Amino acid sequence: MNKIKKLFVSWIPESKGSSRTKFLAKCIGFEIFRFPLFTRKIFLAPLKFPVQIIVTLFYLMKIKPDIIIVEMVQPIIGLTSLLYKIIFKKPLIIDLHSGPLVSRKWAFLKTLTYFILKKSNLIIIHEKTIYEKLPCKGGKKVIVVHDPPLNIKDIQKFQNKKDYFVFPCSGDTDEPIKEVIKGAVFYPDIDFFITGALKKVFLNIPENVKFTGFLPQEQFYSLLKSSKGIIALTNWDYTLLFAGFEAVSFEKPLIVSNKKTLREFFKENAIYVDNEPDSIRKGIEKLLKNYEWYLKKMREFKKSYIRMWEKEIKDLKERLIFFEKTF
Repeated sequence: MNKIKKLFVSWIPESKGSSRTKFLAKCIGFEIFRFPLFTRKIFLAPLKFPVQIIVTLFYLMKIKPDIIIVEMVQPIIGLTSLLYKIIFKKPLIIDLHSGPLVSRKWAFLKTLTYFILKKSNLIIIHEKTIYEKLPCKGGKKVIVVHDPPLNIKDIQKFQNKKDYFVFPCSGDTDEPIKEVIKGAVFYPDIDFFITGALKKVFLNIPENVKFTGFLPQEQFYSLLKSSKGIIALTNWDYTLLFAGFEAVSFEKPLIVSNKKTLREFFKENAIYVDNEPDSIRKGIEKLLKNYEWYLKKMREFKKSYIRMWEKEIKDLKERLIFFEKTF
C-alpha cells in the first residue's frame, strides 16, 4: 500500500506567522509547503498573487498530495487549493483564520470566501464564535482546533533592569499600538516591549517603551518567560490572539481586549480592557494589585486548556482517518 501524501500549504513565512501551522502539521503528520512573497509597496501587492498561484499549483501537481490543508489567511490561497481539489478530486481542508470573514481588506472577496468554504471537505476554525459567520453549518463539516500550547523547555531568562510587559504584534491593522504607548506613559518604572516587524513608524516614544523588531523564536520566548505579563489587543471581533496562547503556555497574567470572543474563551482568567489608553492603564493597575491571583488563575487555566487541546487534536486525527480510508 502506497504511503498517503499529506501536505499543509501556507503563504505565511515561519518567521512572520504564529507557530500554529508548524505545531499542528507536526501533530497530525503533514509536511509543510510555504511560498511567501511580501512587499512593502502597496501597488505591487496584487502582482504577487499570480506568482504564488502558479508556483503553488505547479508544486501541488508535482507532489500530488492525497490530502491538503491550506492555511487560509486570505481567499486567494484557498482558491488555489480549491483548483487542485477540482482537478485531482482530492480532499481539501481549510484551516480558517478570521481575516477572510471579518477583515475589511477582504470584504470585497466575501462571495469567493463563501464559495471556497462550501466546496471544501472540512473547515478547521480556531474558536467557536466565528462559527456564526460561516456559510455552511451543521453536520461534521466544521471542527474547532485552538492554537497549540507551546513547547517552552530550556528557555533562558531575559535580563532587564526593570519589570516589563510584552505586547506581541504582527504589524496588522487591528493592533492598537498607539494606545498601548500612551497607556505606558503612566508607568515609567515598568518597561513595555513591543515586538514584531512593524511597518509603521511611531514618534514621541517614551523611554520605557522598547520596539524590538522581529525576534528569533529563542529570544522571543526568553522575553516572554521573564516578563511580568503579556498584553494582547485587537480591534477585531471573532479573533483569538496567538499572544493569548503564549501567555497560557508561559503561565503569564494576561491583559486582552474587551471582545466577546476573548471573554468567552479566557473567562475570569484574564483582565479585559477597551483599546484606549486610560482603560489600558486601569487594566495594568488591576493586574499589579492582584498579581498573585491572576498568576494562579493562569496556571490553573493552562492545565484545562492542554486537556481541551489534546481532545481537539484527537478529534481532528479521527476526521483525517476518514479521508485516508477513501484511498
